[in-house]
Amino acid sequence: MASTADPAGALNGLLMQLAAGGPAPGALPGTDEMVAQLAGDDPLKSLLVRQVLERHDRVDDDEDEPAAPGPDPQALARQRAARRQLREMRDELMALRERNDALASALGACYLCWGEDRRCAVCGGHGTPGTMAPERDEFARYVAPALKHLQPRGGTRRGDAGGLRAPHEPQPERRPA
Repeated sequence: MASTADPAGALNGLLMQLAAGGPAPGALPGTDEMVAQLAGDDPLKSLLVRQVLERHDRVDDDEDEPAAPGPDPQALARQRAARRQLREMRDELMALRERNDALASALGACYLCWGEDRRCAVCGGHGTPGTMAPERDEFARYVAPALKHLQPRGGTRRGDAGGLRAPHEPQPERRPA
């Protein structure tokens, strides 16, 4: 075995013995000796190595117990269906999050709460659309096509939306000045 000064060498030696079909009976060191070889004088490493070895021993003990009867085929089918549905829901959630993030970026809004949550870790509730500079590529992808559908007005006045209105928006009444 490798010396205490070389815990990596000791571990490699043990792994090579296991890969070669296992050590000869009695060739593996005891728990205390393995802890000393792998951890050296480091008490934290010693504790961790000891825990890993104890967990490994418990797993070996569990393998000696007889196997439980096989699961119900209907239960397995329900479990597979539930897992498939969970994967589909996760995929849909990821796609929606990506779309939300892109749209928030296009509008210069907080991607997490859109400025609607005062406890938001990102914006503190101040991330409404237009708060930040929009990302040009995302704006061109999501907002510009919608703007093409807006109809230009005759003239622009202070306070209107740049002379644009949605096609379904009623024409405001004009009052004499």
